[in-house]
Order: sequence, then C-alpha cells, then structure tokens
Amino acid sequence: IYTSYDYGAAIAEDRTLREKYYELKLQANFLAVSPAYLTTRPQNIYNTLSSFTGNSALKTTQLLDVVGNQTGFYIVRQV
Repeated sequence: IYTSYDYGAAIAEDRTLREKYYELKLQANFLAVSPAYLTTRPQNIYNTLSSFTGNSALKTTQLLDVVGNQTGFYIVRQV
C-alpha cells in the first residue's frame, strides 16, 4: 500500500499533535509579536564564529532591522 503521508508533519495522521506542532506555534507567536524580524538582514555572515560569545562551539549571526534601525536579533546555533 502506497501512502504519501508526511511522517515529519506537526499533526499526526490520527490528528494528534506532535512536538513539532508546539515548536511551530512558538515560532509563529514570536513572529506575531516581533514584526521587525521580517525586515532584518544578517550583518556578520562570514566571521560569526565566537564573535558574540567566548564559546567556540557556538556560531552566532546578528540580524538588524534595516527599516526601523531599532531592533536586533541574534541567532545562536551549535557548530
């Protein structure tokens, strides 16, 4: 039997909510209350390793609002 069901979906085939649903909801709520995020641009794309932290296992990207010039965000991820 062939199925095209997406096993990585936020809502399971039996309509139960998976952990991914709550993560997507959290991201949507963040974007709803942070509209400046939609007008940001990365500022330090190439030299982001340990630029904002002393931990070499982290990579940080700075995002600045190019429209209002009042808001900044930092994306932190593991290397």
